Amino acid sequence: MYPTLRRSCFGLLALAALTATPTRIFAQPPVYVSQWGVSGSGQGQFRGPNAVAVDAIGFIYVIDLNNTRMQKFNSSGALLNVWPFPFFPSGLAVSPAGNVYVADYNGHRVQKYAPNGILLGQWGTNGVGNGQFQFPAGIAVDAANRVYVADSQNHRVQKFDANGVYLGQWGSHGTGDGQFDYPYGIAVDGPGFVYVLEATGSRVQKFDSNGVFQTKWGGIGGSPGLFNNPFWIAVDFAGNVYVSDTYNYRVQQFSSTGTFLSQFGSYGAGNGQFTYPQGVAADSHGFIFVADYLNDRVEMFGTPITPASNTTWGRLKALYH
Repeated sequence: MYPTLRRSCFGLLALAALTATPTRIFAQPPVYVSQWGVSGSGQGQFRGPNAVAVDAIGFIYVIDLNNTRMQKFNSSGALLNVWPFPFFPSGLAVSPAGNVYVADYNGHRVQKYAPNGILLGQWGTNGVGNGQFQFPAGIAVDAANRVYVADSQNHRVQKFDANGVYLGQWGSHGTGDGQFDYPYGIAVDGPGFVYVLEATGSRVQKFDSNGVFQTKWGGIGGSPGLFNNPFWIAVDFAGNVYVSDTYNYRVQQFSSTGTFLSQFGSYGAGNGQFTYPQGVAADSHGFIFVADYLNDRVEMFGTPITPASNTTWGRLKALYH
């Protein structure tokens, strides 16, 4: 189950990254760009934002956990749509086709929505069989619209087609390679590798799309490359991996093979600070969005990059202003 925080509900997240060819490289750690949201129940306000995802157009979806709803924004933070949830949502992902997938943690199911919030379908029941779940947490979608679910208390990853047809699974309870100790966050990169984040085990494991183990990294601690109750993971267009290191009040950036690259954030409510960062997502321009759970806001970060097409930081930033 979730660790206890100062609110009664605590969400998890996992995100499917947008696919792209890694033709650009990061030159320095992400820096604060902007934010939106305040505490409250009004439109555009939050009470515990815990999951965030970005679609191919650049629209941003945020699970507003303690208001039990989804809010959809443009890249400047202007509200576009709101729809309610009759359940406890955790993981969130947007497919290349634009459909929104939400893991219903307590309902042991996945729900699929159109971009306007219309429910398209759902699957899953409480259990240990194929296609069943025990507290599904993270969710991710690959370039072929295949859906991966971190089935946390069954200690496995399950794989489905876009409509919920069961395709396979991997994992068992343990600490060995390919085993899981409560998998929560999950993400998929452009080539189709799957990254699974264990909050209890404080590590990342990387697999191919069929569940064949590739590599791992992490451990418990506060030094770079170590984690303290990490919950969400995302991959950007260049293949960089981001982990919301929740109880260390930071986001860490790694290469696709687990080499530590940078980190950003510290404890607080100022610009670029966090109080229990959770959801993390990357858009196709290299901007990073973080759900700052107890500060009731979404923060946006960006990095000057060296592009193949001479794109400058100023031109990228202008996309959002």
